[in-house]
Amino acid sequence: MDDRATQRSGYPLTIPDALLQSEVMRQACAARDFQEIFRLVNRRTGSSYAVMAADGGLAGT
Repeated sequence: MDDRATQRSGYPLTIPDALLQSEVMRQACAARDFQEIFRLVNRRTGSSYAVMAADGGLAGT
């Protein structure tokens, strides 16, 4: 699936493997620094925080 298709409405948020395997992401996850994790995903994918929360099951909590 190409990048454009993954960003269309109805597709779940896709986080690039390069970001998931990056040292900065590993450090943020190890520290459970959700602010940094959300910031990294937002910068790399352009996804809004609301979309990330909804896709992560955090909306409405």
